[in-house]
Amino acid sequence: MKRIDLDGPDVDWDDQQAPLYQGEPFTGEAVEYHPDGTLWTLRTFAGGFEEGPTRQWYRDGTQHRDGLLRGHQPDGEWREWRPDGTPRPLDVFDRGRRVSYRVWDQAGEVVEDVELPPPDGNDA
Repeated sequence: MKRIDLDGPDVDWDDQQAPLYQGEPFTGEAVEYHPDGTLWTLRTFAGGFEEGPTRQWYRDGTQHRDGLLRGHQPDGEWREWRPDGTPRPLDVFDRGRRVSYRVWDQAGEVVEDVELPPPDGNDA
């Protein structure tokens, strides 16, 4: 899979803020770096649209966020961590709709664990 630096000289942006690589909508992995050169984000694109895994790191290399886009919407688990590695919110999506979430305190204890009802209020 092709990997590019989103701040690289061959990358432009179209009117919808989709990346163009050498003038074409980009498909592959795109990275961005913190000012000190350490990896900051990794995003996946298909035809210029973000589609697939997306990850973000703190400057020290500790993972910050992790999720997946399908059909240009969040799908599955979206996780976040504090700089010390303890978990922050975990959101679960089903084709863009948040279906549940879990929140931890700074000690790593679960303080909320919520299943959200379907939008129409039915269980099916």
